Amino acid sequence: MSEKKSITILHLSDIQFGANHRFGVNVKTEDGSIETLLGRLTDDLKEMRDDYGLTPELIVLTGDLVELGMRKEYDDFSSFIDGVIDFTKLTRGKVALVPGNHDINRSFCEAYFLECKGNEEEPIEPYWRKWKSYKEFFDNFYKDFPGITFTKEKPWTLFVFEDLELVVAGLNSTIKESHHDNDHYGWCGENQYRWFDDELKAYIKRGWFRIAAVHHNVRRNATEDDANLRDEKNLKRYLKESFNLILHGHVHDADMDWLTNVCPILATGSAALKPKNLPSEIPNQYQIIQIKKIKFPGGVELIQINKRSG
Repeated sequence: MSEKKSITILHLSDIQFGANHRFGVNVKTEDGSIETLLGRLTDDLKEMRDDYGLTPELIVLTGDLVELGMRKEYDDFSSFIDGVIDFTKLTRGKVALVPGNHDINRSFCEAYFLECKGNEEEPIEPYWRKWKSYKEFFDNFYKDFPGITFTKEKPWTLFVFEDLELVVAGLNSTIKESHHDNDHYGWCGENQYRWFDDELKAYIKRGWFRIAAVHHNVRRNATEDDANLRDEKNLKRYLKESFNLILHGHVHDADMDWLTNVCPILATGSAALKPKNLPSEIPNQYQIIQIKKIKFPGGVELIQINKRSG
C-alpha cells in the first residue's frame, strides 16, 4: 500500500442463493427491482457513496454463495455479483471469493463415494467431485483472468491486486467436507497453509497488505464446533506473521477477534438468509471495511482498519 492510499472493501458472506435465500431473485412485481438482494444492497452502497464518499475498490466473499451447490443457484449468484460489479464500476478481477460448506454438492460427493465402492477403492480426500458446480462457476466467472485459479492440485486461490498493492489468500476451509454429517466442519490442512506461507513471503518483503479470506470461524469459540476451523493451530503456526487482516463468515453474526495482537479477525453475518436461519434478533449483514497505512516520522507505520456493518 502506498503511503497515502486507503482501500475500501465490501465484505459479503453466506448469501446462499437457493431455498433459504431471503430476497427475490427475479421478482416480477411492482417492487421487484428493490425486493432483491441486489436492489437492497445497491441502495445502501449508493447512500454510502453519496453521503460518505465510500465506494468499494474490492469485493470479498467468504463462502456459502449458494445453498446446495447447484448449477442454477450459481447462475443466480453470478447474476447478483455481476450487478454489484456493474454498480461499483469494477470488474470480475476485483472480486475475491472462497467456498463455504454450502458451496459443495453433496450429491456429487455421494456419487463419488458410491463409484469408489463399486470399484472396491477408498475415496481420496479432498473428494474433488464435491466442488464440481463451484469449479464450473469459478472457471466461467474468471475466464478473462487466467491468473486466478482453483484446481484439483491446489483447490484454493491467491488473488493478486497489483494496483492496490494487496493480496487476498483465498483459503479453502471445506477440505474435509463430504456428504457425511461427521465431516461437517472447517479444515484447511497443513499442505494448504504451507503453500500460502511460501507464496506470501514475496509480498511481505514488498510491504503489500495481506488479507486472508476463509469461510469458517477462525477462533474456536462458536457454540457448535462444526462452525469452527478445527485446524486453527496450524493456521497460526504457519501464517501468524503472514496476514494483516482475516475475514470470515459462517457464524451468521458480525464479530471481531484477534489472531495475534496485530492481526484482527472480522466476521460478517449473513447478507441474505431468511430470519429463521439467523441467530435470534440478528439482522442480515455485510461489512464495509476501509484500510489505510499511516507513516510516521522515523519510519514507524500503522495500519488503520475501520469497519461498518450494514
